[in-house]
Amino acid sequence: MDWDKYAKYAPFLVRLGLGLVLVWFGIDALLNPGVWSTLVPKWILSLSGLSADTFMYFNGVIEIILGLLLLVGLWARLIAALTACLLLGIIFTLGYGDLAVRDMGLLFGAISLVLSGAGPIRTKI
Repeated sequence: MDWDKYAKYAPFLVRLGLGLVLVWFGIDALLNPGVWSTLVPKWILSLSGLSADTFMYFNGVIEIILGLLLLVGLWARLIAALTACLLLGIIFTLGYGDLAVRDMGLLFGAISLVLSGAGPIRTKI
């Protein structure tokens, strides 16, 4: 089988996976902010002036918006770059651990989209 002819669909699959994960995490942050708010460092809360739950609501909305935009392929490089920044912030805030390692995998997916773009299956404006 000639797999090279399917390589052009790789960015779409990365967008699909990353977008679905972001939407899933965003919805979970909105429905269960208390579970995730324990991970928000106190210095971020003091800088933002928000409660931990409110911070997670904002984070959830941002993740949903980024995820939906990746799913439809609008401004894929820009959205992937913003997603990479969000993930870098999470990784550096949490330090080394299970969540940071998971987010590092997502970070590399986002970086690959910055480099490749949306791929052939996307919404065009």
